[in-house]
Amino acid sequence: MSEEIGEEVAVLSEKLQMCSTSNSDALEKIKNTRSVFEGKNNLEIRSKMQTNNVKPVNVLERIIFIIDATIEPNATQFELGRGDKFPPLFMIKRVVEIFINAKSMINPNHEYALMILCGNDVRWIKKFTNNTTDFLAYVDDIEDAYNNCNVFELGKLFSEIEEVVVKKEPSFVTRALMIYCRSHAIPKFSSRINFENLMKRQRFFLDILYIHEHPSEDNECDRIYSALNALDVKSCAYIFEVGRNATRLHDHMVKLVAHPLQRPLQKDAHYSLQAHLASLQKEVHTNV
Repeated sequence: MSEEIGEEVAVLSEKLQMCSTSNSDALEKIKNTRSVFEGKNNLEIRSKMQTNNVKPVNVLERIIFIIDATIEPNATQFELGRGDKFPPLFMIKRVVEIFINAKSMINPNHEYALMILCGNDVRWIKKFTNNTTDFLAYVDDIEDAYNNCNVFELGKLFSEIEEVVVKKEPSFVTRALMIYCRSHAIPKFSSRINFENLMKRQRFFLDILYIHEHPSEDNECDRIYSALNALDVKSCAYIFEVGRNATRLHDHMVKLVAHPLQRPLQKDAHYSLQAHLASLQKEVHTNV
């Protein structure tokens, strides 16, 4: 048995040596990459990694999941590649589970809270906990709420959030992650006081995942998306929209795992190393 293991190690070592010594193109790319990064102004790079003028530090997060459980009439389902169909709430529960598991692997002390939106009603389901098993059980228990209202009142939502956030220690980062699922109810404020108070707090962040029907003249998807984007008053939110594409839903949810104090602004975020290096190269040539 030991001889077989030794042979496997030798083969693996040989392959690693071939990868590290024979691919001159790869080595040249690494050198070019290094020169690009070293050639950039350190202050410029640092500024891209700073959000809301707060230093990019590693502090615990308290994340409030705001899940829209409202199902509108004639809502379509997600269809996977093999033909299986699932309602939006089912898919939301699955991606929240992926998010929680990934985030907790990074740091098991992050805390999570749960709110749901039912029509114009806002309900606290679970206050902050780092017991992920317990938290995900509450997520699984969420049930569909049928409603066809054409407006959603945001003022009450942020009033409830502010009441909890102001009681928390400033050493934490608090992030509200809203998953909004309506294609006809436009989010509006009757009062912006609580929202504005929250936005003044340096360590409060709002991210949004908008799940909607295919935009058409029969719905308000475009206006809703514009209203949700208008909530990014600090220009540091991550806001994504998903129709009924399961792949995009998972991709965008994973992007939201990043710590808000350690991620670039959304406009500067790159999810492909090749595209990122190309943008840096372009910036260098532009400045020459």
